[in-house]
Amino acid sequence: MGFLASHFVLFSAGGAHAEPQIETSLKPSKAVKTGETLHFLVQLTWRSGEGEYRFPLPQLALENLTVEATGEANEAFQREGVEWRKKLFRFDLKPLRKGRAKIQPFRIDYLDPSQQRSGHFNIGTQELSVFPDYTNLYRFVFIAGGSLVGVGVLGGWILMRRIRRKYESPPKVESILEVQALSRLAANRGELLEAGKIFRAYVAEKFSLPGGTETGREILQKLEEKLPSDEMKTLKRIFGTLEEWQFSGFPYSREEGERLYSEMTHYVEGKKII
Repeated sequence: MGFLASHFVLFSAGGAHAEPQIETSLKPSKAVKTGETLHFLVQLTWRSGEGEYRFPLPQLALENLTVEATGEANEAFQREGVEWRKKLFRFDLKPLRKGRAKIQPFRIDYLDPSQQRSGHFNIGTQELSVFPDYTNLYRFVFIAGGSLVGVGVLGGWILMRRIRRKYESPPKVESILEVQALSRLAANRGELLEAGKIFRAYVAEKFSLPGGTETGREILQKLEEKLPSDEMKTLKRIFGTLEEWQFSGFPYSREEGERLYSEMTHYVEGKKII
């Protein structure tokens, strides 16, 4: 009976017999939105020995309210060893428009067959404010605002992406020159001196050296001021070993040949654009 906490009215008609206690509650009790259902409860409580009360459903006089549903219930319970009875009426009401809403004064009729008497109880005015329901408007504003934010974020993302693409370097692709050189080196893996010619031709073309550059020493001279020292050191080692084996006439071991071949292919692979 949580509804009963919002409003309490006790009625007693007086006389020789104790009359039922009457409690009314209205929830919400002060204000309600248009379209919102409010609940009006009327509860009558009395000791069982005081009478066999019968109550018909009260007729409400309403202002700016309409009845959606009604209900009633009966209950017997014990309190401090005494049996009590309870009658509950429930009215589900809905406001029609903004402004003031009222439950006008009404009466609760009763009949007590055990005492052969009848009568009624008067219930006072119940009043509350009705204000517009802006839920749908708030929802629309929220959705519209969220959509605008989303569009703004998306537009900003697209703009930043366009700016980034403008200043980014073009997509890198694997160099055809390196692919061709590696293919030719692989085809001459067992012919180290031929592989050396392929490597010299690759370096000359890679760095756009003028025609007629045939020896490793000539290539190194023309690249001396163009390449970092560690790269020059690698090229000097490769070309020096190739010239040593080409002009000395001394045979090289298989392990030495594989090591030099690996150095050449590793250098070319390092120049591939990924």
